Amino acid sequence: MARKGLNIYKRKDGRWEARYIKSRSSQGKPQYGYLYAASYHEVRNNLQKVIQTLNATDIEKVSATNCKFMDFSVIWLENSSTSLKESTYIRYRTLLNCYLMPSFQQLQMSEITSERVCTFCKELEKHGKRDGTGLSPKTISDILSVLRRILHYAQDQNISIDVTVFNVRVKQIPKVLEILSLSEQTTLQEYLMNQLDALNLGILICLYTGIRVGELCALTWEKISFSDKTICICQTMQRIQKRTSENKKTHIIIAAPKSSSANRVIPIPSTLLKILSQYPLEKNGYFLSGSSLEVVEPRRIQYRFHKILKECCIDRKNFHVLRHTFATRCVEANIDIKTLSEILGHSSVSITMNRYVHPSLSLKRDSMEKLADFIAVKQSVIFRKQSHNRAFMKQFTE
Repeated sequence: MARKGLNIYKRKDGRWEARYIKSRSSQGKPQYGYLYAASYHEVRNNLQKVIQTLNATDIEKVSATNCKFMDFSVIWLENSSTSLKESTYIRYRTLLNCYLMPSFQQLQMSEITSERVCTFCKELEKHGKRDGTGLSPKTISDILSVLRRILHYAQDQNISIDVTVFNVRVKQIPKVLEILSLSEQTTLQEYLMNQLDALNLGILICLYTGIRVGELCALTWEKISFSDKTICICQTMQRIQKRTSENKKTHIIIAAPKSSSANRVIPIPSTLLKILSQYPLEKNGYFLSGSSLEVVEPRRIQYRFHKILKECCIDRKNFHVLRHTFATRCVEANIDIKTLSEILGHSSVSITMNRYVHPSLSLKRDSMEKLADFIAVKQSVIFRKQSHNRAFMKQFTE
C-alpha cells in the first residue's frame, strides 16, 4: 500500500485507511482501531477527531489517578502523532523512551521540578550515553524540548506543573564545523571529474549547490530543468525506525523537506550544467539511480564519499562538509547573504551566518587589511583638513 502521512495508507481498492491505538493490553501492547474514507484529507480529519476523543477520556482517567508522567507522556505523544512528520514522531518517541521515561516515569507531573530537571541534565552531560560518556549539549537540549512540550500540554489540560522547569536551559558550545581547504576542494573536484559516475556526479552537485545528502538522494531528473538552468528541491530522503516496529526495524521515507523554506529552486552554475547535460545518464527516475523503482539511500553515498576522501589523502569528514564548504566559498566570493540563505533553504539569514558560514584565515586577513586601509584613508582626510586649518589660521597670526 502506498503511504502518505502518519499511519495513513492508500489501499489497493483506492480507499484510504487510518490506523490508531484504541487501547492497550495488560502487558502494554497496543490494540489498533481502523478508519476508512474516500480521500486522504477525510480520513485524516476523522483520525484526528477519534484521537482527540480518546485522549480526552484518557486525560480524565489519568487526572483522577494522580497523573503520573509515564501515563501522561504517552497520551501527549499519541495526541501529537497526527500533526508531526513521521521522522519527528520517531525522534520524540526515542528521546522520551530512552531518556525521560527512565528518570521521570514514576513521578507525578507536579513532582517534576526545575531542581530535578537540572540534576537530570547534569547526569546526561556526564554519562548519558550507553557507553558511559556524556551527551552533547545539542542532544540534551532536544530532550528538554520534548519535556517542555509534554509539560505545556499538561498545562493546557489544567494539570498542575512546576512552571520554572520552562526556564531550564543547557548552554550550547559552538561547534567548529569543518570545511574543505581550497587545495582539498581542488583535489576532490579533479578526482570526481576523472572518475565520473552517477554517485560522483551527485557529490559534485552537493559541492556546487550546497544541497543536503537527503535532498540529493530524493532528487529526480524531472526536477532538473536544462532550459531554466535550475534544480528544484521539494523532497528529502532518510532512513528511520518504523513507527509500529517492536524490533527496531527501519525503512526509507521520502517526504517534504524539514521546513517550508527548504522548498527552493537553485540556479545551476554553468560549469555544472555542462557536465550534467553531456554526461550519458538515463535521465529519468531518481537522479542517482536512473530508475523510478530503485533508490540510493544516504548512507550509501556517504560511504562512497568517505572512500573518495581516503583515496585523495584527505582526512575523514562528514558529508555535510560539502554544504559548509559551498556556503563559505560563496561568502568569500562576496555573494549576497540573503541570496545565499535562500539557496541553502534557511528560514533566516542569521542561521546562514551563525551556523554554516565559516570565514577562512585568508578571508579574515583580507577583512583586517580592508579595515586598515579604511582607517588610513579616513586619517589621511582628517590630516589634510587639519593641515588646511592650520595654514588658514596662520595667515591671521603673522
